[in-house]
Amino acid sequence: DIERVVTYTDILNRVNGDLVNLLCDRDDGALALEQMERQDLFIVPLDPQHLTYRYHQLFADILRARLKRRDPARFRHLHCIAARWLNDRGQVLEAVRHAILSEDADLLAQVLDHAGGWRMIPEGRMDALVTGLAQLRGEIIARNPRLTLARVYLLIKQGEMDSARASYDAFRDSVNRKSLAPNPWTEVNLVGDILAEYENEPAQLEDLLAKEALIRSL
Repeated sequence: DIERVVTYTDILNRVNGDLVNLLCDRDDGALALEQMERQDLFIVPLDPQHLTYRYHQLFADILRARLKRRDPARFRHLHCIAARWLNDRGQVLEAVRHAILSEDADLLAQVLDHAGGWRMIPEGRMDALVTGLAQLRGEIIARNPRLTLARVYLLIKQGEMDSARASYDAFRDSVNRKSLAPNPWTEVNLVGDILAEYENEPAQLEDLLAKEALIRSL
């Protein structure tokens, strides 16, 4: 019983009773973790209340590799469950990591879109965005306006204004023929305003930081 708990939850960097219940289909996850701690089973509490734990890194790495080798479908499915749970709770970095390991491109796109897409850049989560986008095919990104805008914003950050303008105009032309809700249109226009501003002169770091501060306030 304990081996099943460990095998199914060692995919997590941080594990608690709720996640044990979710991944192992049981209702005594917190008690199972307490029992493992008492037995000194390579698990370390992360808070004084002993509600959240982590496994010793080498131990976890070995078990993850074993699960992926023996039951790859289960391995991917557990990462899907973890990604959705973490995404619902706003734990974006971990949700992106699990979505990538699940090899579910639609889930990864959903996680990135839920996190704000292009807004992840001024919010200081650009690394997670870049890592996630690198795993997605162009047609999946094209179906998600915030991810398409993220690509444009990344080109702006890199100073590639011609590519940014071509990508933005192509995207705007494509959605002009469709119905887009007011809120997404506001985001499309905002990224367009950012692009237009930086096309007038070379982008300066001070200007970009000021614009990102404005985006955060909006």
